[in-house]
Order: sequence, then structure tokens, then C-alpha cells
Amino acid sequence: MKQNLKVFKENGEETSLADLVPAEKKGRKELHLKNIYLTEQRVQTNLSILQEPGHDEPWLLAVATEPNYYKTLDYGMRWGCEAMFSDFKTRGFGLEDTKLERADRIARLMLILSVAMHWCVLAGLRDRMLNPLPREKN
Repeated sequence: MKQNLKVFKENGEETSLADLVPAEKKGRKELHLKNIYLTEQRVQTNLSILQEPGHDEPWLLAVATEPNYYKTLDYGMRWGCEAMFSDFKTRGFGLEDTKLERADRIARLMLILSVAMHWCVLAGLRDRMLNPLPREKN
């Protein structure tokens, strides 16, 4: 979620996600809140905020389950799949525009898109190795 998203606590207090990020301290920073409400529509959810050392920004996750450190990591591991599906759909290949309905045809198209995505990643990695950015030339 974005840090400027409005959050409402059970007592009605309004804040933003950015205001909830734990203050600077050594090591891992985390906060887990139950029964908070997002946006003006007051969508009830739980919240996990996690920032680990070496990462520029924290994870801000709405979670359906009891929020804790391990559940936050579990949600985080699924993020790679979410990004891939986003690439397959609106941010890339336009999968939703195919109008395919038969499962076997969708499965074949997903296989082709997976191979194409793999090729794109390999091509990008190869290009970065052959043409490093100026700050990477050490």
C-alpha cells in the first residue's frame, strides 16, 4: 500500500500509513495492528508494517489474518507472483484482452507468456552485465 493512504483506528482517529511507520532504531522495525479501517469507505482489515535493515522503504501490507512477523514474510513471498501476474495483464502482455475462455487455451498462453517473461528477464540481465550503469562500473 502507499504511505499516503488514510487509516482510521477503532476509536475513529485518522492518520496516514506514513505516520504509523515505527521510528528509527537499530535492526528490524515492525508494527502490527488489528481492526483498522482504510480509506473513507472504512474497509476493515489488519495491518503489518515491516522494514528490515538494508531496505529503503517498509512493507505496508493489509492482511486478512492475525498480523505478525511471520505472516508478513509469508505475504511478502507471494509478492513476486503478484508482480508477475500484473506484468502478464495490465502492465505488460495484456492477457485480459485476449477474451480466451477455454482453460486449455489459457494454460497454453500462460506457458508462452512465462517463456517470454523468462527471456525478457535474461535479456535484461545480460544487457546489464554487458552495459553496466556508470555507478556500477567498479
